[in-house]
Amino acid sequence: MIETPMNSSALLGFRYDPDHQLLWIRFPSGNIYVYHSVPAETVEALVAAPSHGQYFNSAIRGCFKFHRLS
Repeated sequence: MIETPMNSSALLGFRYDPDHQLLWIRFPSGNIYVYHSVPAETVEALVAAPSHGQYFNSAIRGCFKFHRLS
């Protein structure tokens, strides 16, 4: 799975596995978090959002279970 870069100061890139609804997000700190049970529509909205960071904070952070990879 290839990481998709993001034009954002808050999020560097993401990967998404639609079969398992897993969303990996890489932050400027270098940390990678995996969010579970994320619908494809949420990822599509993240990509289309005028501000990826604002969308992440309002629609993903605190809304899905997650764990830190690194």
